[in-house]
Amino acid sequence: MAARAAWTYRVVNHQDDVSPSLMIQTVPHSVAQRVTLSGSFQHKCPPAPRISSRPLPGQPGLFRSQVPPLFPIDLKAALSAGQNALLSDLIPAFKTISLRDLTNNIICNITTGPTTLTTAEFVQFVQYLVGNPLPSYAELAPAVRNSVRSYFIFRQGAKGRAIWQRFANGTPRFGAPRGLDLLLGHTILWTLHPDPCGVWIATVDVPKDPVW
Repeated sequence: MAARAAWTYRVVNHQDDVSPSLMIQTVPHSVAQRVTLSGSFQHKCPPAPRISSRPLPGQPGLFRSQVPPLFPIDLKAALSAGQNALLSDLIPAFKTISLRDLTNNIICNITTGPTTLTTAEFVQFVQYLVGNPLPSYAELAPAVRNSVRSYFIFRQGAKGRAIWQRFANGTPRFGAPRGLDLLLGHTILWTLHPDPCGVWIATVDVPKDPVW
């Protein structure tokens, strides 16, 4: 997969699709470099044995309290160093990750393309998606257009209809729909893992106090 300064993707919807499907096309230089380096060091020493830590008497839970939980992850904010370190599982090439809400409805399907990604890199892609404009109105299936339009106008208020019409006409200006609208505001990530059948699922939800 080619490397660029930022992510790129394409919409692969069919006309009868209810949920959008995306294919990652190019990855940032940092991801390409990580893939190159990991391929250069296939033979690694076994990990050092881990020494278990126990709190001192009178300090129950000391070590546990110093480690912040990995989830939930705000997809509108950059990952912390700790989150980057913990999100180290590998997602195979050409693997589809299904983003689902808390009721298991599919919000979006994202396919990795020919590059194996760490879970941290996948989260970084979704963060890029959330914060950047959608590619074009024509690429969205009719049902997807309707749901994205409804959410976008809800988010933008009175000015939303005019902005959406410019987007539909192919002349977007400031405030064009973003990946945030494609995900219908689901920007809180609660889980990211493969199920027992090897299907990757990411559980997402809307924030309690939405910030546009």
